[in-house]
Amino acid sequence: MSSVSDRSLHCIASAPLSPAGQRLLAQLEKDDPLLLTGKAVALAAASHPSITDWVATGAVIHALEEDLLAHGITDLHPSVITTDYVGWVSLTENYRTQVLWR
Repeated sequence: MSSVSDRSLHCIASAPLSPAGQRLLAQLEKDDPLLLTGKAVALAAASHPSITDWVATGAVIHALEEDLLAHGITDLHPSVITTDYVGWVSLTENYRTQVLWR
């Protein structure tokens, strides 16, 4: 029997520097799961100016592979875990709730 975490899976689709992104950054805690989708995958780039702030929260950062490809992002920060749609579904099965930040 698998255990489901009481933590929320945070999913962000807007740019990391957007107001929603900044609110999320202020709330993230160690081991919080975070999935970057849409415009938010820009944060996964090793050269993104804010990636170190996000990594410093201790959150576990995932980026949707299909969106990384669509945005041409190939040089990822080493802390970012890529996941596909099947992996996204697996993530949702591990957490009681999902919070979408836009």
